[in-house]
Parts: sequence; structure tokens; C-alpha cells
Amino acid sequence: MQADQGSGLQRVLVANRGEIAIRIIRAARSLGLATVAVAPADDWASLHLRRADDTRVLPGRAAAYLDPAAIVAAAVDAGADAVHPSYGFLSERAELATACAAPGSVSSDPAPTPWPASATRRRPGRWPGPVACRCWLAPGR
Repeated sequence: MQADQGSGLQRVLVANRGEIAIRIIRAARSLGLATVAVAPADDWASLHLRRADDTRVLPGRAAAYLDPAAIVAAAVDAGADAVHPSYGFLSERAELATACAAPGSVSSDPAPTPWPASATRRRPGRWPGPVACRCWLAPGR
């Protein structure tokens, strides 16, 4: 989805670090999107922060990358239109979809309700997968 095609998507927060974040940032730029990188203070020297257009500090230490509430708060603070959860642990957490769906902050596609409580990485057929955790700011915020 390109920023100039009427999607309303202009700025994306990348919720990962390292090489994965750099690749997402590069892909977002190729689509004309501005990027926001996040990191806790103890990870502030990371290269992905220098590659992004903007940055936000996450509270805590390295585990902050897995905190859905902190990620969504950073996205709202940065004026991001979307959160890219990357792949892996954060994208597989129903808590991210729930945080994205909170009134007045962000929207989630689909809603977090299809996420079963028993979903795990060992039972991938039981959860909708990372694609289900696309988040964007609700219009008119």
C-alpha cells in the first residue's frame, strides 16, 4: 500500500529492532511511508534508530519490545498511522490486537476476538497469525 494512493497511511511505527527493523524501514520508505523506530534506553545505540525518520523511547529494558501497551502508546505519541508488528512474539499476541482496538487510540484488523486464549507457537493452526495483527490509528484521532 503506497502513501500516495489515498490510503491515509503516511507514517508507520516499526515494532522491532536490528536487521528486521531495518528491512521493514527500507520497505516502508520504498512505499513512500515515513517511519518511527522504538527502543528502550538501554538499546538506544541500535542502528535501526538511525535508519528511521523518527524515534520513541520505550519504558523499561529489552523486554519493552514485547509490551503492546508501550508500543501503541509510542505509535500514538509519534503520530503514526500504523504499527508494523514484524513477526514473532509481538505479532502473535492477542494483547497487541486488544491494545490497538482500545477506544480513542487505534484500530485493529481483525478485532482481537478471534484470538483463542490457548493459542501458542506450538499450535499455529489455532491462532490467525501475524497478518491478523495489523494496527492503524483510527480516523479522526
